[in-house]
Amino acid sequence: MQFGTLWDLTKGQRSRYLGAIVAMGVSYAFLCAVPLVVGRAVDRTLAGGAATTLWVDAAWVVALTAAGCVFVYLRLRWAAVASEAIARAIRDHVYGHLENLPASYHDRADTGDLVQRCTSDVGTVRVFLSQQVIDISRGVLLLLIIVPIMFWLDVRLALVSLALFPPIVVFAAIFFRRVKTVFQLVDEAEGAMTSVLQENLTGIRVVRAFARQEFECEKFDERNRGHRDLHFRLFRLLGNYWATSDILCMGQQGAVLIAGGYWMLAGAVSVGTLYQFMTYVGLLIWPVRHLGRVLQDTGKAIVSLRRLKEILAVSEESGGGEAPAGPLTGAIEVERLSQEQKRISSDNARQAEREAAARLAEEETARMAAAPAVASPSGQSAPGPEQEGDELAAQGDSKGAAIAYWKAVGQDDSRSDLWLKLTNAYRALREWPEAEACVLEARRRDRQNPDIEIVYLDIIRQTRPYDQFLDEIESSRSRYPQDPDIAILLANALSATGQDTIQAIRAYEDFLLLAPPDDPRRQQAKNSLNRIRGW
Repeated sequence: MQFGTLWDLTKGQRSRYLGAIVAMGVSYAFLCAVPLVVGRAVDRTLAGGAATTLWVDAAWVVALTAAGCVFVYLRLRWAAVASEAIARAIRDHVYGHLENLPASYHDRADTGDLVQRCTSDVGTVRVFLSQQVIDISRGVLLLLIIVPIMFWLDVRLALVSLALFPPIVVFAAIFFRRVKTVFQLVDEAEGAMTSVLQENLTGIRVVRAFARQEFECEKFDERNRGHRDLHFRLFRLLGNYWATSDILCMGQQGAVLIAGGYWMLAGAVSVGTLYQFMTYVGLLIWPVRHLGRVLQDTGKAIVSLRRLKEILAVSEESGGGEAPAGPLTGAIEVERLSQEQKRISSDNARQAEREAAARLAEEETARMAAAPAVASPSGQSAPGPEQEGDELAAQGDSKGAAIAYWKAVGQDDSRSDLWLKLTNAYRALREWPEAEACVLEARRRDRQNPDIEIVYLDIIRQTRPYDQFLDEIESSRSRYPQDPDIAILLANALSATGQDTIQAIRAYEDFLLLAPPDDPRRQQAKNSLNRIRGW
């Protein structure tokens, strides 16, 4: 899927890439002929041949090397021109796409993460196109050219020369599979750190006005620490790979030298043949040894392409035709609604339903208040409706509790706690529209109570689609930035989707900053962080 996108983006530059690959093949054909000339010259000289022919051999070596260097230059030039042109096209395409995305996308997206995708990720793709694609082609072409020559020279020594290549390739494939996931985590951690830095630089006056420097420093330190830990994990993987691959590659050269020396002393191979094999193994070993770096940068490129594709996969906002040249006249008529406009209309309809439910609640309050009071048979004053509702709720009679709370609300409808009790009664009855109407009344009377907000979010989770539930949690998080309960609620909701891992990591880290040390949910948050990061 990622390389399908890359294929689309390389349109117009594919001929240059093809020319670079052909030039590389021709250059290696010339350069691989040099050891044949030198080897034959060595054998002929040791056999007592005329020394004057060495000048002819030297001329051939110079000519072949010069021809190979010309094609190497062409390969580098064409690959560089094509990769820079593609990188420019990617930047223009991504920037134009971002300009046409809906405003709701930019409201949810992190600015720092978008900046990183448009700079670092595009740069990673450019390096992949200019170097890694050519390096992969170089390894394949060297195998196609050198292996037949080696088997033509000596079958036994050719088998020895290639003995450790399969283990080296298998080890590189295993490393590539592991390192690709780590690269994605490192990219996401860098995006999170960049987002915190960008937000603080943009809103520095707000931070200083509310004396939030210490909190923001701790927040950045948490992101920076996570980024450092992931980089350390990446470097440890790279160190293990390079050490092991060096042992295998040097062991391959040593095996050729020992086996070739033994057969040379036995007279089975000549000195020139051994020289040729040592040269060819050295030419093959470097691309194979370099395979780790190629796979490393390929893993980065795949992650970067996936992150760019996530942006390009978002549908652009529907727009009209070209803007008129002159001033506009006439009236505006709405005939068709886009999907976003339909969603807004649907939200307005739900808001109207909630307001209607609230009016019904007020009418019910008035009706309950107008009902005559009932005296106790024993002559003692009956308990108040709120106390009666509490007793009925404790007995599990949620319906009776709701009726009693309505009576209490009829006596005093300004108390948010009464509306919250009424909300909980309807929650127990699973009558979600009535519960939502009552909790909205509680929120209207006490806009600074996070407990009411959590109850509201729980009701929204039952009545709205999950994406709208996420939007409500994010809105609540911005209103109550210091509440750990809302922070962990947002973290768990994001983690459940399994899509926006970087936002989930940030939410869990915010909770760990806000929650007290003895909060039992801290361990669950740490476990979730380790699971998301792959630790």
